[in-house]
Order: sequence, then C-alpha cells, then structure tokens
Amino acid sequence: MGNSTSATAVMDPEDLSKATLWIDKLANLGSKRHQSFSGSMIHPCVSTLTLKIDSSSSSKSKIRTLPQVVLLPENVKTVVVHSSCRGVERIAPGFLENCTSVEQVIFEDGCLDMMQFVGFSFLSGCTGLTSVLFSEGCFKNTVSVDRFMCGLSSLETVSFPEGSFGKLGQAFDFMKNCTKLRSVSFPAGAFSELVFINLSFMAGCSSLIRLDFPAGAFSNVDTTHGIFHQAGEADDDDGKKKSSTD
Repeated sequence: MGNSTSATAVMDPEDLSKATLWIDKLANLGSKRHQSFSGSMIHPCVSTLTLKIDSSSSSKSKIRTLPQVVLLPENVKTVVVHSSCRGVERIAPGFLENCTSVEQVIFEDGCLDMMQFVGFSFLSGCTGLTSVLFSEGCFKNTVSVDRFMCGLSSLETVSFPEGSFGKLGQAFDFMKNCTKLRSVSFPAGAFSELVFINLSFMAGCSSLIRLDFPAGAFSNVDTTHGIFHQAGEADDDDGKKKSSTD
C-alpha cells in the first residue's frame, strides 16, 4: 500500500457536508513509495471529499503522484479532484479501488493533463459509481493504464474528452466487467498509438449497445480478436465490437 498517513480531511465550516484533503500536507512527500490516505476518520456529515494542493505551499513542486484513498466511509458519495492538482504526473495504484459507496467522481479542468502513468486499478471495484466526469485535457499525455475502470457494475455511460488516450501505448483490462455499461464514446485520435492490448480490454461489458471509436483506433495493434468477448449484443463473429467506425 505504500506509506499510509493519518492526516485528516478538513471540513468546510460553511458547509459541513464538504471536506478537503490537502495533498501537500501529507507526510513523506519525498518518498519514492506512493502515499495512501485513510478516510476512516472522516466525519459522518461529510458527503463530498475534495483533493487539493495548496498552490502557495513550498511542497507543491515535490508532488508528482495523487495518493491512494482507502477506507472511505459510506457517507462519502462524491470525490472531486481539484484543478489545483494540475501538473501531477502519476496516480498511485488503487487510487479509489473498491470504494463501493462512492457514486460520483469529478476531475476538474487541467487536473490530469500531465498524467503519464495511471496506477493499477484506478477506479476498479467502485461498484456504486454511476457518474465519472472527466474534464478537457484528461489523459492526453497518458501512455499506460492497467485495470483502468474494471468492475464498475453501476456505471451505464461514460465519455472521454478531446485528446484522451492519443498517446496511450498499452492498455490492459481497460474497462472489463462493467456489466451495466451501455454507451462509451472516445474522441478523435484515441488509441491511435496503442501497441499492446490484452484480450480483456472491455470483455464482460454485457449490456453494451453503443461504442464509438474514432478512425485509426487500434491501427498499430497486431490483433483485436476477442477484446470485446461477451460485451453486449453487438459482437460480431470474431468477438470484435461493432462501432460507428466499422
């Protein structure tokens, strides 16, 4: 899990349903091992947790990784990654993995624009998640993902902003077993540089009826056979998902 911390989220005195986790206040910022923040002590009144970096902090330049957030209580329904996290280059493995009570995750403008490596199991196992909002610039510099958004059994639709995944070189178990997912939209240029992909890319998305890939997607991949196995009713005989580009 890396270096855990007992730092507490600071409640908003004007709205006790909101709290802020100041990432720059976490200990061991210079550690090579990723951080994890335990939400077990978050007050029961809090329903929205926002991750921020103090722009005036002397530690801001040292922060290159968003911490793993674990043990969130059931009352926390929304997690916001603030635009102050712009410039962060990595997301720790298991960022919100298995936070089953979280219903919405919001990434504000610019917060993932420099993100190169998204840690293993980014949002996987968040079975209560019904909405993920990605801002413009998200994942435009990302080169690798692994178990990106797997097992999101309540999510029905998601779209990715312009520029997403244009530099992505490898993707494993991208959105596997999102069983209620019905619609996914990817922007122009997505997956055009993708080289490595496994057979569980979006396998098991059994409710999928619309999947929009841009022209040129997977053009550098040797084979896409089976990557949409058991993914909705629109599979063709080779297990390749039909989309607007077929």
